[in-house]
Amino acid sequence: MLALLLTQSRGGLLAAGAGLVIAAGLLFALRQGRAGLAALVPLVLAVLLGFALTNSQSAKPGAAPTGRIGAAQEQSTGVRTNLWRTAIALSREAPMGHGLGSFRYLSGKPMQVAQTHNPHQNLLHLQVEGGVLALGLFLVVGGMAARHGFRGARSQSAERQILHACLFGALAALFANGMVESNWSFFGSLWLFWALAGLWLAVSADGSNPEPVGHPHRFAALAALGLTPIFVSLWTANLEWKRLQAALIINSPMTPTSREDVVALAQQAKIDGELWNLAAQVDRDQALAHARNAVSVLPSTRNMRLLAREQLATLGAEAALQTLERARALDPANLDTLGLILDLQQEAGQDEDARQTAETMVEMAKAAPNTLRALPEIVPTEHAKAYLVLAREANDPARQYELYTQALAIYREYAAKTVPYLKSLAGGDEDAVIAGESLRSARTKRDEAVAIEEERADMAKRNQLTIGSGSETSIFGAFELD
Repeated sequence: MLALLLTQSRGGLLAAGAGLVIAAGLLFALRQGRAGLAALVPLVLAVLLGFALTNSQSAKPGAAPTGRIGAAQEQSTGVRTNLWRTAIALSREAPMGHGLGSFRYLSGKPMQVAQTHNPHQNLLHLQVEGGVLALGLFLVVGGMAARHGFRGARSQSAERQILHACLFGALAALFANGMVESNWSFFGSLWLFWALAGLWLAVSADGSNPEPVGHPHRFAALAALGLTPIFVSLWTANLEWKRLQAALIINSPMTPTSREDVVALAQQAKIDGELWNLAAQVDRDQALAHARNAVSVLPSTRNMRLLAREQLATLGAEAALQTLERARALDPANLDTLGLILDLQQEAGQDEDARQTAETMVEMAKAAPNTLRALPEIVPTEHAKAYLVLAREANDPARQYELYTQALAIYREYAAKTVPYLKSLAGGDEDAVIAGESLRSARTKRDEAVAIEEERADMAKRNQLTIGSGSETSIFGAFELD
């Protein structure tokens, strides 16, 4: 229980609490009082340990590992709530379901969260992808199983009743965790849930008797139950190993065979979009083909941006913009996608389109996916270029100065929140990537901010503006990277 408390996982605590309380309640209902009291002991210990840890933190601020409680958890709660709103919106859009595995690609459309893998709620996940029929079928089967499992429970022996209650408590714990997590998205949790459901039904008063079933059939059923997770785990581990090998090759000094090695790994995996993405980065001769493979098996906005870059290099801006519009339709508030569209429009001389995209970026930066982030310390800066474009287009010098200042404010927030966060975790490693950011990329952003500050100063000098007190720290000093 102490280890569980120290994780500060609210889903884990909810699962443990629900499982223990339901198991204890069922034991008391079956008149197994001692066993019921024993089931409540861990819960009492958890309350006492939680009280002790809270007091320890109050006595020594920052010393206890419970310091995560507070603003970070409120941020997490906000993101999770928006995930549920996203799932509900997508369910209303397609009551019969969007299809297996579709949530990760569609989750950005309602503009509540950035594109993510699951909605952190099993039933909502089931409804989004399988529709009302899948959810209804699950509830009907669940109701029938509960009716069958509880029937005649009082007539069982004491040992059987305790086993029956404990198995149901474990099943309830997994189900409760699934109300705040999408644990059915992971094969291990899904297999365990249905294995527990089968065991609970097997020990019920009306449980099936295995004796009439022939020995070969019983052996085959047990082998399937035990070997399936092993085979799935080995297959998943093989994919992860290939990804790791490819990442190690890319991050090592390139050799004449590096390109062939990464491409070979992608060809072996075939259905892994991440490996095709890596192959496109190293095999420049076939980068467009690899990027297309990445999008075909994993049509994420990240892979679509990769494809757009390769199309720009080989087919021109029109094809790249069409791909980016596909990405934008899936995730309208994605600043990376909008920023790439803005760059292409500027390069193509589409000034009016670029101005409209810049205005859209400014508005999308205020949308929930970009203000309510899973990691509040990671501040997006992509929309700073939008303010820069609008500043250069503005005719009023005062308005120009204001837009330049708003762009610099984004970098200042990045310097105040993201840079210290990176420094605390990177341990001096310039290339350590944390949530897509690194100290090296922070230096690049510092240089971008310095250029904007100088451009603002030149504009103010040309127009003889005297705005500001002059006491503002330079943007170079604000980063505190040296």
